[in-house]
Amino acid sequence: MCYSGAVAKFQATRLAAFLLIISFAISGINSPVVRYGLATIPTPLFGFLRMIIPLLILTPFFMLTKHKPLKIRQIALAMLFGFTIYFAANGLFYLGVQRSGAVNAAIIGLLEPLFLFTFSVEVMREKFNGRILAGIAIALGGSLLIVFGPMIALQDLSFSGSLTGNLLLVGCSLCSVFGVWIAKIALKQLDRIQLLFWSLVSGTTLYGLLSFGQWGQIPGIFQNPGTASAVLFGAIFNGLFTYLFAFYAVKRLKGEEYGIFEYVNPAVAAVVAVIFFGEKFTPILLLGVAIIFTGLYLAEAHRGKKAQLHHHLLRGR
Repeated sequence: MCYSGAVAKFQATRLAAFLLIISFAISGINSPVVRYGLATIPTPLFGFLRMIIPLLILTPFFMLTKHKPLKIRQIALAMLFGFTIYFAANGLFYLGVQRSGAVNAAIIGLLEPLFLFTFSVEVMREKFNGRILAGIAIALGGSLLIVFGPMIALQDLSFSGSLTGNLLLVGCSLCSVFGVWIAKIALKQLDRIQLLFWSLVSGTTLYGLLSFGQWGQIPGIFQNPGTASAVLFGAIFNGLFTYLFAFYAVKRLKGEEYGIFEYVNPAVAAVVAVIFFGEKFTPILLLGVAIIFTGLYLAEAHRGKKAQLHHHLLRGR
């Protein structure tokens, strides 16, 4: 029983890491898509469509699936997650990236895993893991190469954007860290479908109230293939699958481990920019992607070694 339980836990953790990589890969693809959508769609309306579509898809599954009954405080916790992530973090990102641009957003976003690592150790009292911190540092270096690579190639290290925009982006990162903490607490009391449903209710309501006067623009958005694709990709893939995958991972990984996977985001975003937006695939970009995955491997390789040792010890009994 001990052996089978250890193997099941190891496999569940590996699956969590794999789903988290997919989750942040989708987010990496979504980053340029968001910027494209916000160029023509008002921010409140964009947020509303990104919430209402996954909620409409999820509602029949939620209604037809049996769940344990929830208390008011548990529903409130799920709705607090929706406010923190969907409304506060996403809203601050939308406003910040419009004022400070993609480069500033990328640089500030790279600090988020460090914020989460510090928060997990100092506030959530998780055990300090030097290997994970080293992996974060290495992946951060690779991400900085990706962000600064085009600027180095052009010999133009000038930065644009406003102080207000940068502060909004820092606020976005802090809200994201707080949201991970809320999700870890909530998933001890709710299942993934319940958390996603009630958090989407919260986000949809808030964005719906802000965008009420803009609803008349919705038919025009879906008549344009470009804007329709931006909304649907964000709503279905980044708004539905990404969070279901992330919730599975948050429940099984420590907060300090969770953060490092965020560096998959800039790696994938860089590759997407090359494939779909005509940017050059430079040696610096390739090196940056390689360094990121080296950092991920360093942070997670110890798990496999520990599992193998546990496997041999249990078989020897």
